[in-house]
Amino acid sequence: MIAQSFSSSFPKHSCKDPAMNKPWIFTSVRRSLAAWPFLLMLCKSESALNLFMWNPHWQCFVWNQNDCKGEVEKALGTFFPAFDIDFAALVELADGNYTTPDGWSSNQGHCGHDLVHLVFNTNKWRIATSPGSYIAGCMVPNDRPFIVQVFESTSGGEPVIVAGAHFPHPDSSTLHSEDSLQYKATANTGPLRDAITYIKDLSGVNKVIVIADTNAWTWVPTSTIMEMLQIPSGTWVSTSLERSC
Repeated sequence: MIAQSFSSSFPKHSCKDPAMNKPWIFTSVRRSLAAWPFLLMLCKSESALNLFMWNPHWQCFVWNQNDCKGEVEKALGTFFPAFDIDFAALVELADGNYTTPDGWSSNQGHCGHDLVHLVFNTNKWRIATSPGSYIAGCMVPNDRPFIVQVFESTSGGEPVIVAGAHFPHPDSSTLHSEDSLQYKATANTGPLRDAITYIKDLSGVNKVIVIADTNAWTWVPTSTIMEMLQIPSGTWVSTSLERSC
């Protein structure tokens, strides 16, 4: 059994709750060698967002046992339209020829051999073109990429900042200690934090979505990760605690 660890708190409100005007956040928190994709519908005051995260891992593409690469890409071609995905982060999808389904596009971030795709629904969203609306970087030197991008609604809704990231593994000594200070000291979130802060301050956009393989332990709550990224408290929406094989 491989643990899939997610933060477990959901806010107690509906899509019509005025509290949704506050900053909101989605974070997938997981650590595994093989993973199922995860989907979340994120509500806000005027609409809902469908968010998707998957790290099929590089072994799927390099070893390609049982046509793993083909099966992953076929599944993505099904998931995106079936769930009308707004934004997705695909981590370690190591196929240089991969193309998104019609109606979706993506940016890519590379650090060494590691990569992340930040996918968006072109019928609903467009990339902001204002200066300082995009940053790509590495959470550790030459590894663990992230992308932070401002998107504008094609229907005139509020803009959002979306980050797709592959967090480094924290020090293994923090697995059982539940030492929050030690976890924070080894999680290497500084580069992503600085990128989000820069774009948030420059753009004035206060709606932030983080879709990431955070490699956080089960005991690490969403609030800890958000504090590390210096995202103001508001309405934090996150995935529930799950297990998969």
